[in-house]
Amino acid sequence: MGQLVTEQPAQPANLNHLDESRSKSPSARSLELFQREQVFKLLVSSVKDYAIFLLDANGMVMTWNEGAERIKGYKSSEIIGQHFSKFYLEDARRTNHPDYELRKAIEDGSYEEEGWRVRKDGSTFWASVTITPVYDEGELLGFAKVTRDLTERRKAEQREEVFRMLVSGVRDYAIFMLSPDGNVLTWNEGAERIMGYRSEEIVGKHFSLFYSREAQKRKHPDRELGLARITGRYEEEGWRIRKDGTLLWANVVITAIYDNFELIGFAKITRDLTQRLLADQEREASARMLDQTNEELKQALEVKSRFLSTISHEVRTPMAGIIGMTEVLALEDLGDDNNVVVQNIFESSKRLLRLLNNLLEAARMETGDLRLENREFPIRTVLGDVRQIVNREATSKGVELEGSCDPLIPETVYGDELKIRQILLNLVHNAVKFTDSGDVRVNARILEKTANHITIRFSVQDSGIGIKPEDREKLFKPFSQADESTKRVYGGSGLGLSISKQLVEMMGGTIAFDSVFGHGSHFWFDLPFTLGRSS
Repeated sequence: MGQLVTEQPAQPANLNHLDESRSKSPSARSLELFQREQVFKLLVSSVKDYAIFLLDANGMVMTWNEGAERIKGYKSSEIIGQHFSKFYLEDARRTNHPDYELRKAIEDGSYEEEGWRVRKDGSTFWASVTITPVYDEGELLGFAKVTRDLTERRKAEQREEVFRMLVSGVRDYAIFMLSPDGNVLTWNEGAERIMGYRSEEIVGKHFSLFYSREAQKRKHPDRELGLARITGRYEEEGWRIRKDGTLLWANVVITAIYDNFELIGFAKITRDLTQRLLADQEREASARMLDQTNEELKQALEVKSRFLSTISHEVRTPMAGIIGMTEVLALEDLGDDNNVVVQNIFESSKRLLRLLNNLLEAARMETGDLRLENREFPIRTVLGDVRQIVNREATSKGVELEGSCDPLIPETVYGDELKIRQILLNLVHNAVKFTDSGDVRVNARILEKTANHITIRFSVQDSGIGIKPEDREKLFKPFSQADESTKRVYGGSGLGLSISKQLVEMMGGTIAFDSVFGHGSHFWFDLPFTLGRSS
């Protein structure tokens, strides 16, 4: 048999070699060919990175090397004698693609392609395939087939393509590559939208175009690249310039890109934060204005509080004198008409004093000057005092004022006696004021008691005019009453309930009410106390 060749040249490729070979005897040439064939087989069989094997003219596997076993998974004994179409996907076999490859190899002298192939275990890999026909003196002996597994390269290319597609389609960020010198190499949609340049306008230009003249004079763009080169990454926020000359406030990140320790360029990501900056500036301006307004309001409240405090103190002193003198006059027999006048002076003075006290209390609450006391005091005494203070007013209207106290309530507790007295007076005065006939009941009972603490519910119930459902929400607001008609008929400042609610909550309690319009109201508040020593 003559020497195998992979094509049929018109003339010998190496005449000197052929002449030298022909000058030898037939036995010498056969030995040389055999030796070369053995060396070739040894080299091919030991190659592990390539599947190198021979097919006969019909596509049957004739040889199998280590690389073929590693890449495709078949042992030599399993695959020799099998058709090479076993390595192809079902669709390729159905369309006779393996036979097409052999025909093209014969027609063109060789055939190359990349595509998916199948291993013994059914897994697929991306292969680079070269098929070369092998001839002996013009007769087709078969085909040499070389296959290389390029799956990892294929995956990398796919990842790169996906990344490229993702980057190019991003519109909220300008993402582009720079050469080591700072020239623009790539340009995505976000860069075009944010900076205003089309790809053909900017690729190849230096990225310093995006910087002000002053920044260019300072060589700030070069400084950014220098720092990115040294540290691997550079980030800042600052003004940049669009194509149309307008400014944008940008967050910029520059990352140095290396390949085998050699700088190949920079990745630059720019985000337009102009709207955020403007919003921040607007918030800061609003905050400054709010601080200024709050300071002015605080000063105004302090002035108002000082005024109310001064007026209240200045007026309360003579009012106390008037009340005291009218009480003395009421003891004298001045005649019916004069006694009525004295009584009216007395009641009006007390109402005015309550109003002054409420105004002073409200002023203290506004400025945060109100302080609670925690002293031992007798609950029953407070309830009795409240009934005694309001009883004359109730009697004059023909309203019966009743009271009861849970006998299990201890003699003394710790708390703010004056504030509790004030809350009860506000509620009882209101109840009497809005009740033209019937009764007002003041009660206290235990809600909860432990070894050292007690929670007491104080309640004031009347049979007065009641409250409309639509007026419930505004009842505890300052200077609010049920409606204007109520204010005109019954008077009052609308501060009592608001102050009472704030005082109750300051002492850790709750206040609530229930009412049926035309049938009366029921107010109550719950307060926690520490038991007194006498308890």
